[in-house]
Amino acid sequence: MKKIQMLVVLLLTGMFMVSCGGVNACDCVDNEKQMGTTDFDADLQKDCLDHVEGLSEIEQLNFAQEMLECM
Repeated sequence: MKKIQMLVVLLLTGMFMVSCGGVNACDCVDNEKQMGTTDFDADLQKDCLDHVEGLSEIEQLNFAQEMLECM
């Protein structure tokens, strides 16, 4: 039951982030830490990658810095 609740929370979080116009660097880091577990969200990972690809080089560096601060 707990896994189902976590899945629902992750899906709602992903939907909320997309509706807010972007992804959060810390959410991307947290999701990456979950890789290989049932809590990993492949859709969120794709959103994170798509977000980074759409940034300029300087924006990518800033986003990377934000991600480092989340670790």
